[in-house]
Amino acid sequence: MKKTLLYTLSILPRKLISVLSYLCIIHCSLFINHCYGQWYKQQIPVNKTVTGIKFTDTLNGWASTGDFFDTSFQNTGCILHTTNGGANWSIQLGKSRFAFSTMTMVNNMTGYAFGDSLGPLVGRVEFLKTTNGGVNWFNIPIPNTMWISRFYFLSPDTGWETDNAASSPDARLTIDGGYTWLQRINGMTSYPTRSVFFLNYNTGWCGSGNILYKTTNAGSNWQVNGAFSDDISSIFFLNENTGWAGLTPDTTDKIAYTSNGGSNWVIQNIGSPYNFYINDIFFFNNKLGYACTGFEKICKTVNSGFPWGYQNDSSYSDKMSFSDSLHGWTGFIGISHTSNGGGSITYIGIINISNGIPEQYKLFQNYPNPFNPSTKIRFSLIKASYVNIKIYDISGRELNPWIFGWYPETLLDPGTHEFQFDGSEMASGVYFFKLIVTDKAKTSNKIYESTIKMILVK
Repeated sequence: MKKTLLYTLSILPRKLISVLSYLCIIHCSLFINHCYGQWYKQQIPVNKTVTGIKFTDTLNGWASTGDFFDTSFQNTGCILHTTNGGANWSIQLGKSRFAFSTMTMVNNMTGYAFGDSLGPLVGRVEFLKTTNGGVNWFNIPIPNTMWISRFYFLSPDTGWETDNAASSPDARLTIDGGYTWLQRINGMTSYPTRSVFFLNYNTGWCGSGNILYKTTNAGSNWQVNGAFSDDISSIFFLNENTGWAGLTPDTTDKIAYTSNGGSNWVIQNIGSPYNFYINDIFFFNNKLGYACTGFEKICKTVNSGFPWGYQNDSSYSDKMSFSDSLHGWTGFIGISHTSNGGGSITYIGIINISNGIPEQYKLFQNYPNPFNPSTKIRFSLIKASYVNIKIYDISGRELNPWIFGWYPETLLDPGTHEFQFDGSEMASGVYFFKLIVTDKAKTSNKIYESTIKMILVK
């Protein structure tokens, strides 16, 4: 019961987001020209929240569902299965008065799932395993005090779990296919553990609150590998040097990036207009990667996160799985699929294009100029500063910057940044772009100001 209450409290905001998400989908259906054409919605046999998704190739995939707030208790927890890339999904295992919180498949035969009973049976946890592709799922007894928020398996027998519902760290290792779990948290502080990632048996990372820990001895000891202003929601490393950590938001979604094993971290602002955590992150190589936002955008980068853009995703990406760089699936409010890598990428607001420290503050002339309908504006900052943008028409009337994807008075890191100005909804004419830079410590202390003239010709 205690575990269930803690878990319910930990996911309550996400459930509220689910309600808003459904309303947004209805709204989207009324404006079909602006709907989602990059990730395509797939039909699934239940109308429940997708809590896990895993494809082992382009055809074979599994997904779990769970809804802790469904009072009907009918088929609240299901394992779904497809053998044709999601064109058709079937219920492989259906459980009433039950909700799955996570699942994974290690290969086409072996998989794991975890959930909790609902209603009068609340607090009865179940840890399930299949060794025949989900034809049969059998229960492996674990203590009711053990809650699993997330899995990470290296092989059919060797894997890790974390417990975000606990009030203190709980990361456990199994080497016998889930029959026994060894708690390994030596060196961690008192924060809950949400995410875990391993390169191999010995080397891995775990997020405990806002602290990223690293182990090189299979969790026998953990050392601090990074500390952030926000909690860590997801982790992905290509090797011991190059990795990313998805963070919970304070003012905007963020991803932390390191290229030197965590000695230094660069915060990447993904430019999403929604403040939700990066719950899942995946990279194919040191350039191409995706990040789930829990809303109707999935973020993508083709340059290590410098910058991130987004693709529209009507399933409100929270979990994702790729079989290759073209074929991917996301799940949350339903399941969506792409067979072309999600199509084009949209960039909004300010993007960072270089972390090199420039010699001076500078606002560059927009290019192209004249333009139709969009143009790019570049500027340089020699240190972390607050940046404010103002846009005026020829009469001197200030235009609302929100419609251009820009948020006034935002703190940016030093380097060279670029802003894409979209004049699709504007009339031809002369416009003025004004950049105001103020000191990081005191936003009223103006340290740079410059204005350029732009010409929109349609």
